[in-house]
Amino acid sequence: MRLSVPFAGRFRLLGRLDLFLERFPGYFRAKYETDLSRESIVVVTLDSLRFDVAQQAETPNIRKLFQASAADGWIKVGSHGTYTLPSHISMFHAGIFPCDNRPDIPPPYNREKEKLFKAQLAWERTTGARFPTPAAPNIVRGFERLGYRTVGVGGVHWFNDSFITSDLWKKQYFREFHWQEDFSETCNRAFENQINRIKELRLHREKRPVFFFLNVAATHTPYMGFGKSLTGQKKALEYVDSLVPELLDVLPGRFLMLLLSDHGECFGEDGLWGHSFYHPSIMEVPFACLEYQKNRWLSERGRP
Repeated sequence: MRLSVPFAGRFRLLGRLDLFLERFPGYFRAKYETDLSRESIVVVTLDSLRFDVAQQAETPNIRKLFQASAADGWIKVGSHGTYTLPSHISMFHAGIFPCDNRPDIPPPYNREKEKLFKAQLAWERTTGARFPTPAAPNIVRGFERLGYRTVGVGGVHWFNDSFITSDLWKKQYFREFHWQEDFSETCNRAFENQINRIKELRLHREKRPVFFFLNVAATHTPYMGFGKSLTGQKKALEYVDSLVPELLDVLPGRFLMLLLSDHGECFGEDGLWGHSFYHPSIMEVPFACLEYQKNRWLSERGRP
């Protein structure tokens, strides 16, 4: 007896087969004509950093990093959250990073022109991203399925993986996740402590591609004790800048770096202080997309 499968049923079966096969990196790369095996990705969020502070601060190392990467500098974009948690979930769950889709904004900051990442969604399985990922619970798990080593180092307390409301990063996103109290905004040496932990991870010797995330708490209130003000956050960013060479020394020799803020901060504008509510000073954040190569960085760093 011949079994007849309706056309719609065949279509669903083929879709399920395709979804299953996408779990295998070889099939995925062939399907999307991509090979991500050599490009690591580094995401660094400078927590709470305002765009104007990023522009005004004296950050010679970040400036040389821009020059070594032929980057245009900081681009003003719109955050997708008024505080840490929703902003980072937007980035790491759906692949939607802060953006500005006005015509004069270049890619990848304009997502209408180029999407760096895009999760496959129930209603939209297609992917037109620069870094496509297979169907997965989130893009971080997608990179893991492609053979990436996924590592996160948290900063502010939203990344405290010992507490139930903030343990999702370790359980649902990164295969390796690191957080401790002296990485947080309560410790003036937090960034140094994070760099020391990253050194122990030996990412600079990793043979696999790496998807690495670092949240820097120094630019979050209380700004290392420099004062709850624009000047205080500016001084905190300048401290972070002084340690950028040490951070780069413990990262892979080549990667795409996404250096950005998750949200901004109010310092008295319209009588408002802090974040977790709408205000342009909170929603407008700095973003820089950098193609890092160690030899170019060392060459630029050696210039006066």
